[in-house]
Amino acid sequence: MESPVPGLLKTNLPPSNDQLIAIHAFLAATSPEFARLDEEASVLQARLASVIQKRDAMGEIVNGHRALLSPIRRLPSELLGKIFVSTLPTKRDTAISADEGPMLLMQVCRSWRAVALTTPQLWASIYIVCPESDTATSLPRLLRVVNTWLARSGALPLSMTLAPAGNPSKYSPPHAIDDGLLQLVLSLASRWSSITIIPTIKRDQIHAFESLRSDDVPQLRAIRIGLESIHAFGGLLAPLPGIEATPESESLLRLFEAPTLRELSFTGDMARLPGGILWASLVRCSLTWRTGATRASAFPQVAQILKKAVHAEHLELLVQTSQD
Repeated sequence: MESPVPGLLKTNLPPSNDQLIAIHAFLAATSPEFARLDEEASVLQARLASVIQKRDAMGEIVNGHRALLSPIRRLPSELLGKIFVSTLPTKRDTAISADEGPMLLMQVCRSWRAVALTTPQLWASIYIVCPESDTATSLPRLLRVVNTWLARSGALPLSMTLAPAGNPSKYSPPHAIDDGLLQLVLSLASRWSSITIIPTIKRDQIHAFESLRSDDVPQLRAIRIGLESIHAFGGLLAPLPGIEATPESESLLRLFEAPTLRELSFTGDMARLPGGILWASLVRCSLTWRTGATRASAFPQVAQILKKAVHAEHLELLVQTSQD
């Protein structure tokens, strides 16, 4: 359909009197057909909406039945549990979060929840965020959650991480562990496979670690801990590796002598390291040496460790003095 005034369309030019007459005549001729087409479109749209509604309703039924044919529905619970375990984080322990691990899987459906609750491997890894002191009211709930989580792990070896809340920098004040939470973790020492404690262990808490012996941690393969300050302890340098410890060495961390230990990461006074560490068994070793003496005074021990850690694939030794 050709316009009588094509040069005026999509412009701001005013029409002349003759053009006005032509425009009125054009609209009078085309308006009935436009109204008919508009009504027809409305009818078709209504029909389309009705068809779409029926299609969507049938789609729910059809898709529901298609879902019944999903192969995963026919998997044995044991195999499904193994698949669940493969979804866990591989570079850290599993967070107590609805966004990952067993807490996420349990939200899918009732059957998945049942499988997750009866798969102890899903609960044998836990990443615990330690509340700050001003949020101590959340500690009872956290302890209940951790207790429930670990109870579901059965008797499996445990991989545990305790980490501070937020993202503290090296300039932040030390973030200590709640005593109740620490006692809960220590009570499970016989099941430790990997233990990482990122918050500072306070000087009045270290005695709990001193009481642990290698026999108390028969499954320990990796440990990563840091102590509060070298000023909390007697002595500045440890006995050389391989030299028998003296009876007075009550402050030594004997759990480091576990024969199963393959990874050791320690920050603190090296006077805490016992002489019976099996350096040759370590695959990864990272020591941050805090000493009140000079760096040179630590060199003999560094040399001994380098000599004995013959199978270490990663070895990091850092000596810090009081002047650093």
